[in-house]
Amino acid sequence: MNEFLIKLLGEEVLKQLVIILSADFEVLLSIYLFNIKGHYKKKWWLWNLITFFSLILLSVPLAYLRSTMSSIRALQGIVHSLYMFGLTSLLLFITYDEGKFQWIQSLCATHATRIFTAKSLGAILNLTGNDVLFTMSFFGSQNIYLDWTIYYAYHIAIYIIFGFIFKMKDNVSLSKKGKRNISILTIFSVLATDFFYCFVTPYESQSLILSGMIKIVCCFMALMILIIRKGIFYSSNQEQEMALMSNLLDKEREQFEKSRENIDIINSKCHDLNHQLSKLEGKITDEELLSLKEATSFYDSTIKTGNDVVDSAIYENQLICQKHNIKLTCMCDGSLLNFMEKTELYSLITNALSNAIKAVENLPDDKRIVDFTLAKKNGIILLEIDNYFDGEIKFSSSNLPISTKTDGKNHGFGSKSISYIVNRYNGTLSYSADNQIFKLLISF
Repeated sequence: MNEFLIKLLGEEVLKQLVIILSADFEVLLSIYLFNIKGHYKKKWWLWNLITFFSLILLSVPLAYLRSTMSSIRALQGIVHSLYMFGLTSLLLFITYDEGKFQWIQSLCATHATRIFTAKSLGAILNLTGNDVLFTMSFFGSQNIYLDWTIYYAYHIAIYIIFGFIFKMKDNVSLSKKGKRNISILTIFSVLATDFFYCFVTPYESQSLILSGMIKIVCCFMALMILIIRKGIFYSSNQEQEMALMSNLLDKEREQFEKSRENIDIINSKCHDLNHQLSKLEGKITDEELLSLKEATSFYDSTIKTGNDVVDSAIYENQLICQKHNIKLTCMCDGSLLNFMEKTELYSLITNALSNAIKAVENLPDDKRIVDFTLAKKNGIILLEIDNYFDGEIKFSSSNLPISTKTDGKNHGFGSKSISYIVNRYNGTLSYSADNQIFKLLISF
């Protein structure tokens, strides 16, 4: 069979044909194994089948094209690299149901992983005395089946391991800056790995050690591209969370101003009403008068902690507690937090109390209790909120309580907002959940 193909195509063309078919198979492996958990498009297999047969038809003319470039190895390598990069792009596009930038970041990672895999195996062969220009075998012609088994087992293992480490989760999104950086990194990945390798290829023939070192440099660049890509996602996620926190604080600033206006209006009305009630003495029974005064006294804010922001936040949550028959106890020296910006302080207290109130509002009456303490001990300002809870509380890797809402992407920002504000003032935030008592502790 080999002799027939050599006579039909020529030895050099046949060699290039094997290289192309092997490269096609490597692309297919990298696409499906690195992105093994991707969301597939409808009838993706049909389009892949059409592409597969198209590649077979294209292989022979491509082999002839490569053979004509055999004397210009750098150009041959560039054309081959562009072919593999284009094929990777096409297969990712027709196989996976992804948005534009999700597709670009998958392309960036898949390409870098394939470069790392190919060059690392080539480096191992070079450093063990094998010239990859003539063979990709550890055993020469002694055991070709074992060689192919090692070759593809190595590729499969790296693709799966790197896919597990570097494949981004579906719920990770990119900011505008992140999308731009990923696009630049994808272009750079081709220039920094493929084109670099193509231009230094002529120097590989000088020695196997030099050839191995060049491939190691390519591996290092591919690995750095994967790490930088992961860093872009992390920083993009941080930027978006910061922007979201900023928007939340803006909304809470408006809420704080409205709350203060409402409290002032309520206090004014209650004060006037108390004066009117005093005129009813002697006209109604003492019991009726006392009942009316008690009804209005609750809304007449007498909370004085030494900080009007803390007063407003407590008063607002007291109204919510009354509605749900929750006992809110406070022992607070609000003046201890005078160093904080008013909106951030309001957000901190409101979110912390709101989380505690939500936790107890459906519990039995004897457990509908929220304790709020703000004091200074041994030179440290301690803010503590304790409440009962039912069920199980899980914590994230950053030790924040995980939202019990089914839509986790759109909830849990109360705890994140608290953490963000505490960090801004170099404070320490901790949570604990023992014996059905949940504790939030902040120290400054």
